[in-house]
Amino acid sequence: MNKRNWKSALAVIMMLLGSTILLANEAEFVALEIEDVQYSASSYLVESDKPVDKYAPHQIGSGGAKTSWCEGVKGPGKGEYIEISFAPTEVSRDTGILILNGYGRTKSLYYANNRVKKLEVAFQLQNGQEIKKTIQLQDGTCGYNELCGRCQHYGSDIDPNCPSQQQCDEQCDVSDGYEATGGEFFYLNVYDDLRKRNGILSKSEWNRMASSRLTGVRLTIRDVYKGKKYDDTCIAHFMLTRPVK
Repeated sequence: MNKRNWKSALAVIMMLLGSTILLANEAEFVALEIEDVQYSASSYLVESDKPVDKYAPHQIGSGGAKTSWCEGVKGPGKGEYIEISFAPTEVSRDTGILILNGYGRTKSLYYANNRVKKLEVAFQLQNGQEIKKTIQLQDGTCGYNELCGRCQHYGSDIDPNCPSQQQCDEQCDVSDGYEATGGEFFYLNVYDDLRKRNGILSKSEWNRMASSRLTGVRLTIRDVYKGKKYDDTCIAHFMLTRPVK
């Protein structure tokens, strides 16, 4: 499938900026302000009975687990990638990334499709350099729209269509390893001023990034958790974050 580019409306980004992410450790983050966002991918899934852009690259920026980018090649899509480019953006020690893995619209769809197990993250810098890191993602996570009992948008806005507690429990049954964690979070920088933390970049890599500006991120599928029914691999959402000021 031909590579296609998609431009996101700035209104979508601004909508995300107003949302607060409440993580399991109760740290609060918001979306990092980025402009001129564009999405492209090596492929994406097209199904004859659904809108042509249902699994297109821009869906990874839509803000939740009800939509996803799904690769579109035969097999599990190892080596397929999605690229998010944007205007040069400064990052800080506390910049992070949030990933909602898989197609989390429902529990059954999540497990029916492949989820990413190993993800190569390539950070593209304004000076032309690129820093690549491979991270391993957990399985059994769903998105913010299915936070059991809370049904909130990143811990902030109440969803008017929030299902009942029983419906949430059925969709996000932690007893079988499927947890409504709201995705996985990583700092870019491994160290803060005092301690080591859940970060991606070494000190030297962080110094390289801090000396320039970030202009894009490419996510490449390297390994997958196999789906029960389909051989399509999906990522629901990706976002750069900063702490609440």
